[in-house]
Amino acid sequence: MKLFIPGVKEEEVEKSYQKLKELALSEVGESRGILDSRIYKLRYHRGGDPEELSVVVGGEDPIHGGTVLCIFESDGFYVYLSEAFNGLKIRTSRVGKLELTLLNRIEYFD
Repeated sequence: MKLFIPGVKEEEVEKSYQKLKELALSEVGESRGILDSRIYKLRYHRGGDPEELSVVVGGEDPIHGGTVLCIFESDGFYVYLSEAFNGLKIRTSRVGKLELTLLNRIEYFD
């Protein structure tokens, strides 16, 4: 599947992706960094809950609500951004973090 960001025109995706990557980097810190992998979907368990949850670009944020825009891999965990998004203007920001030990499966964009 080709990289997309909900609500962003195809010709603006790369520019928007880099802006969101900078936002994610500001959350995790320069020392941890953000890897170059482009993730479409994460499947995971939260705490001792037996139910499998997922975070998917374009889907609903299972913890905070809102639409998931991007998922990034950092050192030791994954970061996803879900926001009220209007073109390239970020109005609100919600960031979720998932520890690597909770992951079951990762799906990547092409």
